[in-house]
Amino acid sequence: MGRHAEAAQCLAEMARLGDAVRFVDACNEARLAEDWSHLLAFAEELQQRYPRDANALAWKGEALVQLYRLAEAEPVLREAVEKAPANVYAWNNLGHCLNERKAWAEACAAFDKALALNPKLLEGYFNRGRAHFELKHYKESRDDFRAALDLQPDNQLIAENLKQAERYAALPPAPTPAPRTSKAAKKH
Repeated sequence: MGRHAEAAQCLAEMARLGDAVRFVDACNEARLAEDWSHLLAFAEELQQRYPRDANALAWKGEALVQLYRLAEAEPVLREAVEKAPANVYAWNNLGHCLNERKAWAEACAAFDKALALNPKLLEGYFNRGRAHFELKHYKESRDDFRAALDLQPDNQLIAENLKQAERYAALPPAPTPAPRTSKAAKKH
């Protein structure tokens, strides 16, 4: 019925009354509602009760990313992928953090893991396309944007990024500069 925010609140209250597992359901509902502040709160409550819960870390990391608290999110997400290497959203959100701090190659590696787990992850293709573009890997960027556009054909933002990547991928490669030798090396 689309009342995810209300459901999240009810489930969190049930968890506080003794059924702690309901925090898992509350987190799922808050995520569906895109209620990032409550997702963060519920994930932290879940983590207090189950400190080693990898899903709690992944949800907390996602909430922090969505709230643009990236410096806080990155270590949480690194711990989440260490504890649950099959959590596609933790890898994708870690990649997002890395993209934002311009760690392009490491971001690509995180998106590679996310996309290996879920080959239909639109955000993974789009964000890896961004990272490849920044690394000047224009053909890979183009391929990622194409894959993203295949998943969401009406998305104008993806279409514009694809056009730009195609334009750059079509350019001839830059000439490799000749190695420079020092004057001291020429004298000998």
